[in-house]
Amino acid sequence: TIVPISILEDAGLGTFSIVSAFDSAPSTALDEVGQQTPLTWILGTPVQTGGNLAFDSITMLANGQLRFQTSLNTAGSATVTVQLSDSGLNTAPHSNQSLVQTITINVANVNDPPNANTENYVIDAGENLLLNASLTTDPDVPFGDTLNYAWDLNGDGTFETNAGTNSTTTLTWAQLVSAGVTAPAEYNASLRVTDTA
Repeated sequence: TIVPISILEDAGLGTFSIVSAFDSAPSTALDEVGQQTPLTWILGTPVQTGGNLAFDSITMLANGQLRFQTSLNTAGSATVTVQLSDSGLNTAPHSNQSLVQTITINVANVNDPPNANTENYVIDAGENLLLNASLTTDPDVPFGDTLNYAWDLNGDGTFETNAGTNSTTTLTWAQLVSAGVTAPAEYNASLRVTDTA
């Protein structure tokens, strides 16, 4: 049994020992003499079993180490199979491949900040204003993060307009005036997005 590999999200390129030593064939196995090398690893395609885990690279080194790098902002779990093959015959009744071993890889999610995204707004006095932050992203939403939106409309550093979990919200002119917005004027409004992690 191979012990599962457990790491944190975005840990970078890592190398993990899977095989500690290679044993020689029994001395009585005369049919194996001269056929044990070269040894070749057969690595399967990773199968995602949880989360959004993906890999930029994964390979088995000749010394029995598994080397891989997960894709940015992905986490969860996956399995990958591995076999060892020698240069002997592989037609019945011969077999030159070991039993299939399964390696489990667990990558724990690390909270990342959301990326707030909105636009510029131009309205006339008396008009409603539709605030839109629907292009905001957060790589941790697949892991249960909920986003909350707040707006500082008059640029005074106070986020007086709390939209809760709504990425869009419409304010009447009366609400804008109450928030300190008057006309004619130009304001450096700000959007703040926080997650629940």
